[in-house]
Amino acid sequence: MKRPDRSLVSWLFERQRFGIKPGLERIGEVLNRLGRPQDAFAVVLVTGTNGKGSTASALAACLAAAGLRVGLFTSPHLCRVMERFQVCGHELALSELEDVLDHIKRVSAGLDPTFFEIVTAACCALFARERVEIGVFEVGMGGRYDATNVLDPSLSVVTNVGFDHTEVLGDTLEAIAHDKAGIMRPGVPALTAATGVALRVIEDRATVQDVPLVVLGKEASYRAELLGWKGQSVTTYGEYGDITAVSPLVGGHQSRNLALAMLSAQSLGIASEAVEIGIREHRWPARLERVPYRDRWVVLDGAHNPSAAAALVAAWGVLEEHPPTLVLGLAKDKDILGVLDAFSSFMPRVIATRAKTSPRSLEPALIATYLETVHVEEDPREALEVAIRTSERGEHVLVTGSLFLVAELRAYVLNQRCEELERWQ
Repeated sequence: MKRPDRSLVSWLFERQRFGIKPGLERIGEVLNRLGRPQDAFAVVLVTGTNGKGSTASALAACLAAAGLRVGLFTSPHLCRVMERFQVCGHELALSELEDVLDHIKRVSAGLDPTFFEIVTAACCALFARERVEIGVFEVGMGGRYDATNVLDPSLSVVTNVGFDHTEVLGDTLEAIAHDKAGIMRPGVPALTAATGVALRVIEDRATVQDVPLVVLGKEASYRAELLGWKGQSVTTYGEYGDITAVSPLVGGHQSRNLALAMLSAQSLGIASEAVEIGIREHRWPARLERVPYRDRWVVLDGAHNPSAAAALVAAWGVLEEHPPTLVLGLAKDKDILGVLDAFSSFMPRVIATRAKTSPRSLEPALIATYLETVHVEEDPREALEVAIRTSERGEHVLVTGSLFLVAELRAYVLNQRCEELERWQ
């Protein structure tokens, strides 16, 4: 039996240090040298500033409920790198990734691929080996030059457009929308829930490329009934027929993501019964996920940019009468002031901390310089314990601001083990 080679996973994670290098030439050549595994299955690309992971995973659940052998590629992962590579809702074995990485490392000599290019190529190889029929790929960043855009989609989905990764995508909504619209292909169906100037950019691109575009709010619509912490019921209306599904996902901002997933599944020919089952059985952790802990509720949500933070605050106002105690960690390269402004109503009770595994984490003392009253704890576990001690039984503690911080504390609360590898992406 072949012994596992953990050095290959270490090699992969070391590639994070070389940063992001947008472009499709390297990933294209890596895939060519692998024998073009991406040609073995159909592809759906899902991009957007927020909600693309929720939409992609919900769509994959609908496709699996219809009996398709479906692969799901998402990023970043929470605790295990294999969370990124799932087939019919199940993570693949780490040994399978190691085998693929060994091949990629050998064939990519001289190409210097990035971390995300390697995981994208690895996913394609894994899905081909697993005889996946259709792969749902969450775009990493933007769209036009993201490694996933080397794939040839049968359907393109743009959830929304907001400000994030402006140093790469541009500092206007028009520029960001233009980049995200790059996942659309001439004549290939697309769906979006974008609005305003971003929608106009996407619609212009669709017109030029003769893309059959369905816009949520125009060609299709939806209605949601929020069920508190139990989830929500979403009904979609449009050319594919009306359908109602009940989801455990919490928050009004998830209604749009669920509606997009449901409409996407219908556009691919999935029957309403399978859509209903998929949405009901779908789970997506660390998105307004509420976990009991020491007679309190710990709520985990990876809101890491201003629009995600604003959506979280709005959802909280519907769910709870009182603000939570906030355990907050931020990344150095995010819009810190924008996120803090969105969380301003939670400011009286803040414990600032940082993810231990991520060098991108902002020092909690720097977070405190932006705020009048804040408790600083370098160790995230101690930050959570401070929040528990200073709250009352039955109250809520919200961990947010950084998905890496949320991942670490989620594992701590659930008594799970996380991979202790440095996290940049």
